[in-house]
Amino acid sequence: EKRKFDRFTVQGEMEGKIVFATVIDIRDISLGGTCFLITKRLHPRTRCFINLRQQDIKLNLKGTVTRSVFKGTKKMNSDLLRSTLRYVVPGILKVKKTDIDFLPVYEVAVEFDQMTEETRTSLQNIINYLKKCNGSSNS
Repeated sequence: EKRKFDRFTVQGEMEGKIVFATVIDIRDISLGGTCFLITKRLHPRTRCFINLRQQDIKLNLKGTVTRSVFKGTKKMNSDLLRSTLRYVVPGILKVKKTDIDFLPVYEVAVEFDQMTEETRTSLQNIINYLKKCNGSSNS
């Protein structure tokens, strides 16, 4: 096999982390953080990146998990679940139609950090839009 770059065998220990993408159900949000539901457990003090999109505004936020609590299970359509799992781990996971119908649901709280003024202003614009849509000043 012809490679562009040589590969080297790792001698000793080396660790890595894989970043996964999944849709989250945002429950509430402020300039300080957010609370959302997710089907993967995130441990407290874990760093995470959240991509938000509201109309024309796209934000990439950084934060730290402050709380992660199991809330129950969510019934998933088996076909949707299979396509979701194949998206997360392409070509590796084989799921039969009857294997999984339920996924765990966790409520996760994240505190935002390392926010620029531009990001803070954009997040405030999203919050203002949500307030306007809800017809209230807060949730």
